[in-house]
Amino acid sequence: ISAASGDAYESSFGMDIKYDKVICTTENLGITEQSIIWIDDLNSENPDYVVRRVARSVMGIYRIAVAKIVN
Repeated sequence: ISAASGDAYESSFGMDIKYDKVICTTENLGITEQSIIWIDDLNSENPDYVVRRVARSVMGIYRIAVAKIVN
């Protein structure tokens, strides 16, 4: 999981995406653009991030852009 970011210049996600962190993995975790996940507070009843975009490179690396859920 990357440090906080969110600029649209990240070409693997396109130009119209707002995100806070990027998860990189070589495994298909079954995460989709409708997924909500826990990152910062694993003990909370409510997830704290929503998946904005999932991109897979030709090398088999999954990059998952996530945005903080603001309550």
